Amino acid sequence: MKKTIAVGNSSFVTLIEDENYYVDKTAYIKAVMESGHAVDVITRPRRFGKTLFMDTLHAFLTVTFDRARQQAWFKGLKIAEDKVFCEIKEPQFFPL
Repeated sequence: MKKTIAVGNSSFVTLIEDENYYVDKTAYIKAVMESGHAVDVITRPRRFGKTLFMDTLHAFLTVTFDRARQQAWFKGLKIAEDKVFCEIKEPQFFPL
């Protein structure tokens, strides 16, 4: 299937499963989770992927019964390269 550019789609799972182009910003997941801040303010201009990043973070942290499917979403992305971070380290984290 040929990859397409999904304009206006801010669903991480849909983008990955439909094999659309996706700019990998998953490295920021670790930065946000390890920042130690109570609140992280993401200030970027319109159409810079703020909502898509929040949906990616949601997909990463969601506890799902289909772990193989969840792991497939992140396969080949930057966050999946950090095996130590993707192991369950603390009870409040539910990473891959």
